[in-house]
Amino acid sequence: MPTYRNETGRRVTHCDMNYMEWRPGEEKSLPFFVPHEKLGLTVVSDEPLVEKHVHDWTAELTPNDPLTVKLPYHEAFELSIHAVSGDADIYIGDSNEPIAALEGESHFSSAAYTYAKCPRLRLVSEEGAEVRIKVEERRPMKGGR
Repeated sequence: MPTYRNETGRRVTHCDMNYMEWRPGEEKSLPFFVPHEKLGLTVVSDEPLVEKHVHDWTAELTPNDPLTVKLPYHEAFELSIHAVSGDADIYIGDSNEPIAALEGESHFSSAAYTYAKCPRLRLVSEEGAEVRIKVEERRPMKGGR
């Protein structure tokens, strides 16, 4: 889905990346998906094909020193969190309700997160922890779902 055209009579700016714009009639090929229906863009080609990306890393948490992690852009993605050692609270996006990552336990998203609602994670540990985070791109379903 990476070639999009602006068939509207106005300039379209990407909601998450306001530096990215399409002028009326302009067409752009991108190496990633954008929420084209929400933006009012038309998909004109599935090429170039987008590879599915997985980002996997480990965060070392210092006691009582919150760590904010900016997530890589994917329109939709699955999130996995595993507490390798120690306990941590994970705040997804702007949520005030943490997910408890207890030592040796994991959290797997049962549905896809969207970048618009989850561009970052905030990790907090009272005693320090090592937390493994995996973000796996999930391709949008046909028909805008």
